[in-house]
Amino acid sequence: MLKKEKSGGFDGSSNNWARVCDSCHSATCTVYCRADSAYLCAGCDSRIHAASLMASRHERVWVCEACERAPAAFLCKADAASLCASCDADIHSANPLARRHHRVPIMPIPGSHHFFFTHNIYTPTC
Repeated sequence: MLKKEKSGGFDGSSNNWARVCDSCHSATCTVYCRADSAYLCAGCDSRIHAASLMASRHERVWVCEACERAPAAFLCKADAASLCASCDADIHSANPLARRHHRVPIMPIPGSHHFFFTHNIYTPTC
């Protein structure tokens, strides 16, 4: 499901459709849970993955900061941005300088449940 947003995309283009949370269907998703194949907002991620020890171990990654529709695959150090494979290719093929940006494969969010609370990302909207 996609949600119309007024914000611009990472590369300056307008991104009118951000994916909404698969659980609450209202908030914009921020993480992708690989085990559940689910896009979740911070509140639903916290609630769902705090339900059991097994669920708390699910690997989650950030959603692409450019398109807001796919799991992030790379972290661009120069842009400090998590990008999906498609956006990474588009952005970093734009010019010779961008091609030289140091990018690394994205790692799962460490201790996701704890991370959201300690970084004030958790917003109880669900």
